[in-house]
Amino acid sequence: VIGLSQSRGALLALGVLGFLTVMAWCWRNMKLPALSARVSRVMVVVVIVGYVLASLAFVWFFSHPPTVANPYTRPGFSTFTVRQCLWQGTRGLLEAQPIVGAGLAGFSQAYLRHSTCDAEPLIYPHMLVLNFWTELGLLGLLAMVGVLVYWLDSGLGLVREHYWLGFGLT
Repeated sequence: VIGLSQSRGALLALGVLGFLTVMAWCWRNMKLPALSARVSRVMVVVVIVGYVLASLAFVWFFSHPPTVANPYTRPGFSTFTVRQCLWQGTRGLLEAQPIVGAGLAGFSQAYLRHSTCDAEPLIYPHMLVLNFWTELGLLGLLAMVGVLVYWLDSGLGLVREHYWLGFGLT
């Protein structure tokens, strides 16, 4: 069913999940020494902070949407190009209001002032990191990172106790 949707993001996520499942199975069956709690906590923090920084680096430095004369038309735009336009407008919004963002449910109104190559009125930026930053501000983004670190750390503890149950729930 996922293949029929032709969603590259879903296929990528399915591939990553398959890779992690194979790695977990190998780790379990090779009887490798268990990671200490401290090392696993450091790994969780590194992964989450790396995800946040990679997301922001992509939006700020590697996303190059097209320039168009009329943002109300979409000449041959793919869904990825529309998202690049959305992220460019979100970047403009965050550059104008980096600390407080747009406020709860304020993205749709604030985004209209910063939209660039696509003028569709969207209600959120379609990226987890940008969603939290625009809605809750910088403090909300940091709180989200803290919650994710706590959640994954708890999940790793569950994996150590009840392997497949913990792995599946995490």
